Amino acid sequence: MRSIVLAFLFFMSPNMVLAAFLTGIQLKQELDQHSASGRLYVAGVVDTFSAAEKIGKNKMCFPDSGTLSQAEAVVFKYLNDNPQDLHWPASYLAIYALSQAFPCKK
Repeated sequence: MRSIVLAFLFFMSPNMVLAAFLTGIQLKQELDQHSASGRLYVAGVVDTFSAAEKIGKNKMCFPDSGTLSQAEAVVFKYLNDNPQDLHWPASYLAIYALSQAFPCKK
């Protein structure tokens, strides 16, 4: 199922081009080192999805009481548990991990 979702995200991207600033490998390295850039990357993903939730265009609902450390731990665990996916763009992996951990209630 995870591969189908990631493939869907890939094929739905504009112009069918896999454009990303970071791969899962690079994000995992940043999080392994507890770097500020890795932490801020995860923060950006959460902020983006939290804003999308407010306008009703989201599949991830991060709790108001959630912390950046909590989001970072979710993404870090996903990257460690799924090394076969690390070639995907980091944004896709972070979105998938967070949407699985914090799905919106229907």
